[in-house]
Amino acid sequence: MSTRIKAEDVEPPIEWKLEQVEPNLRELKREDDDGLSEVDTESEDEEKVAWEIIKKYENPKLEVKKELLVPIILATQLQRILDGIGFYDFNSVPAPTNPVEKDREERERDTPVSREFMSKFYGGNMIATFPSLRTEFMDKHHYRNFMYLNKDFNPSAPTVAGNPGLFFSSDRFWLQNVDARPGDDANFPEWSKVPMRVFTRLSSNTWQYVGQYKLAFCRAITVQEWKEQLPEATRKTWVVNIAEREWATVVRTRLLLKDQLGRKPTVAEVDAEVQRVEGEVQRAKGILRVARQALKERLGHKPTQKEEQNDLGVQEAKEGVENVQVVTQERIRKAFEEGEEFILIWEMKCVHYDKTFQHEVVTEFESWSRSRSSSESKKKNPTANKASGQKSSPKKSSTTKSSTKKTSSSPRKRNRDDDDDDDDYMPSLPRASAGQTEVLERPKRARRNRNGVA
Repeated sequence: MSTRIKAEDVEPPIEWKLEQVEPNLRELKREDDDGLSEVDTESEDEEKVAWEIIKKYENPKLEVKKELLVPIILATQLQRILDGIGFYDFNSVPAPTNPVEKDREERERDTPVSREFMSKFYGGNMIATFPSLRTEFMDKHHYRNFMYLNKDFNPSAPTVAGNPGLFFSSDRFWLQNVDARPGDDANFPEWSKVPMRVFTRLSSNTWQYVGQYKLAFCRAITVQEWKEQLPEATRKTWVVNIAEREWATVVRTRLLLKDQLGRKPTVAEVDAEVQRVEGEVQRAKGILRVARQALKERLGHKPTQKEEQNDLGVQEAKEGVENVQVVTQERIRKAFEEGEEFILIWEMKCVHYDKTFQHEVVTEFESWSRSRSSSESKKKNPTANKASGQKSSPKKSSTTKSSTKKTSSSPRKRNRDDDDDDDDYMPSLPRASAGQTEVLERPKRARRNRNGVA
């Protein structure tokens, strides 16, 4: 049963908080054309110092796009928020007296794993921020409340175990209750009610367990921060995904209703329309499943992506899903620029670090990796296969290899017809775009282009 909270017991509505925050976001203005005033120069120096401190909070293994290496809000404010949240005190937990055990714990604390391994061993897909776990996985390991963060969506997500961080959301509760009257009841998101088991993406298919985190609402990103502070890569990630993803149905609904009605829709009107749209989406997905099954029966095997692209019935069914609710990226960007919609900031405080869990994760990951490497080695070494009495697979021609490689690297848009189980929350993990990346405190290197979840 969800907890009911009265408005007077929680943070003020977003519009009130914006009024409180806005005065602190003064612009640095030139006193004259010849240079900055002394006060502005001091402010700029403080910003630079604060940002250098914040960057030291990041994991040295982190690979990020250069355009993300800017503060999401004023660096001095960001530093105050993060330091106010505080760092997890690992000294509060007795350390092993055995030097070998102590070294092992420290090594494992900094050992990342792959998202593919987490999906196969602990359950959940490789897309969702809060993946749903099937019963067989929960019965196997009894772990719950996994949370996977990507820096494209959350530039201030923690990347070092125990460090504080910030999480961005666009959830139903806060955005639907911007105009809530004092005394109205409202529900917090489920993920804010219990500590979450957090993993943060460091690089392609590399995820670091950082601890159990409790999330608390902080405030909304202001219009000025959206325009001037938030990295364009982050803005684009949110705009594109809100236009395409199923978790953003409520956002698109608010915008469409506002344009149709000529006023802000009520919460009841939004809820009713969301329910109608979700019903239409499910019906359209049913038609898509029938089209895919028909194609599978005609081919005698599960269709490849290319075979689906060449099938008129499947493509028409996909378009049916996508066209249930359409809002342009331009309209969504305009909504954020004019204060119709907001990205919300949640403070992330580490309240526990489960070293037993991390030891299990690292141990199982190493075993899984060795087994996988051995399997792949056998596939690549037909001589070894013959020696063991196995039949080697026929060698593919160079033409086939080239064609396969080209197909696998072609862009693939994430559509609403994909069953990713991320409807229960919000941002699926974004698809990395081409571009230069930078490794913090390491030499720069180019990152290979990739579509899909890393």
